Amino acid sequence: MQNREQLERWFIDEEGRIWQSTDTDLRRSLQTDISPEQLRGFMVGKMGFVEVRRRGPSLVVTLSPRKVSSLAVIGLLFWLHDAKWVGRLALQVFGSDHDAELLPNIATFAARLEVLCQLGWKDDRARFRNDKLSIAEMRADHSILSMFEWWRASDVRSRDEVAAYCDEHFQGRYTIVRPLNNGEFLVEAMGRGYFCYDLSYVTIATGTLLVDEPDHAYGMWITEAYRSVAISRAPDFSDITARIQQAQAAEVNVRYRRLVIPLNDPVLGQYLVSASILREAV
Repeated sequence: MQNREQLERWFIDEEGRIWQSTDTDLRRSLQTDISPEQLRGFMVGKMGFVEVRRRGPSLVVTLSPRKVSSLAVIGLLFWLHDAKWVGRLALQVFGSDHDAELLPNIATFAARLEVLCQLGWKDDRARFRNDKLSIAEMRADHSILSMFEWWRASDVRSRDEVAAYCDEHFQGRYTIVRPLNNGEFLVEAMGRGYFCYDLSYVTIATGTLLVDEPDHAYGMWITEAYRSVAISRAPDFSDITARIQQAQAAEVNVRYRRLVIPLNDPVLGQYLVSASILREAV
């Protein structure tokens, strides 16, 4: 039997959708069978969900300002408005040792939430830059131009063939992903040539979601490039500048030139590959 707290707990996902904590469809959509507490940490701490719990006369809202999406925050505010909530609200930063901050009403809560989240969003946006390049500009990079021409000759290639090509021509700086029905991307192969990734992550990356890479904000950011290519079925050629937070290590500053292309496996269907040339890493 579910306890009262479980029954009065909700999660708002990165697209603003509201889930009862006991909803089996939530677990099914995330394709996981981990424990409830591990799942909570994964959703709030890494995916940017908002957790809402009823505690006596108050609602306790827990989120990670650097991970939460603007749609999740909007969903939360609409949910509070629709519920006609008039009691106290407690705002808890996920992973913080500090007590929850008590706020007297929705208006005060919304103002405080905006300040807190804008600090996190501003910091993440400032860390990444994507300058799109024209196909004509590929001529400056023989490896990328060759891969583009290779793709243009045929977009039907097996994953193994593409991985071998990228190992040879890009020194292992590649990621192969498959689009899922829920809009996420599953990592199917990752090369060992990335400067900013610890090999312990590369070893376990296959079978994880692209957004779940060690720097979650970076994972969410690069996912948008894959999503654009998946929708348009056209290549993305860009110069990237990023400050990436390595797992349990200092940030690394990287500049690289990247090509993302859509491909078709003759047996397994559509997938995408990103290959890149490192310009600088400090």
